[in-house]
Formats: sequence, C-alpha cells, structure tokens
Amino acid sequence: MIDVSFPPYKSDVYSPTYLKTLPTMAPYIAALKLNHMMPSIPSPHFPLFDSEMSNAIGEVTFKRKTPAQALAEVDRKVSAAVQQFKQVHPNWHTE
Repeated sequence: MIDVSFPPYKSDVYSPTYLKTLPTMAPYIAALKLNHMMPSIPSPHFPLFDSEMSNAIGEVTFKRKTPAQALAEVDRKVSAAVQQFKQVHPNWHTE
C-alpha cells in the first residue's frame, strides 16, 4: 500500500502550483479526479499490525526468524488483539 498524502482541500490539490511543485503526484491526482482512490481501512488494529509487520521485517532482515515464523508471530499477536476486542465490543461491525 502506498501512502499518498494530499493537502486537505481538493482545490489545493488541483491547483497548477501543486502539480508544478510535485510533478510525481500527477498519476495520483489523475486517480483522484476519476474517483479511483479510497481512504485507508479504519481499523483499531492497524497500528498494532503496522508495528508488528515492522518488527517482522527486522527479524527476517537480521535472520533471527524465517519469513513464515515472523508472519506467524504477527498473525498470533493481531488475532489475539482482535479476539480480545470482539469480547469487549461484540457489536463492532468491521472486525
């Protein structure tokens, strides 16, 4: 997933000055104009997942774990957090 950060107002994004300043944003602006962009998925577990994936990458990079071991650890921790969340918030509809 690529994190593309736009200014808060579309009028600023569509201004010629913005594109001249950041010409590499042209494909993203074109996708925005065509309504082909979606915001990130709002999950209370994304920060944990993101942190654990960073840890997993480090573990694999420094050969302390295999990719399968590192991903299994991410899965275990995030799944445990999701299960705990479901117990506390049984009516939460997106997890």
